[in-house]
Amino acid sequence: MAQKQKLSTDKLTEIENKARNHAIRRVLKVSTAIVRKLNPNCGFVLIDKLEQMDTETLQGFGTWLEQEGLQAIATRVSTGGECSIIIEDGYVKGEVPQKKEWKAGEF
Repeated sequence: MAQKQKLSTDKLTEIENKARNHAIRRVLKVSTAIVRKLNPNCGFVLIDKLEQMDTETLQGFGTWLEQEGLQAIATRVSTGGECSIIIEDGYVKGEVPQKKEWKAGEF
């Protein structure tokens, strides 16, 4: 007879958190895909409450966005270093924006 294995509370919490993070990423992928289907020219999506993701899940979602050729404008409340970018007047604070030549009709 196989021996039953008991899971600690910490292990159960870890499993639950991984499942929740995976579900959140799937929901965001599906909703982003719907936006893309409705407007194939869409190059960015607005996302709220990214603090629901752990940093590993957030990185995976960011990688997926890059693979899809999308950018995200998102909110995330955190005290970690992953949220250290401050945007002022449309640019990352402290960085000098690169001058780009614009051509009519090109994006």
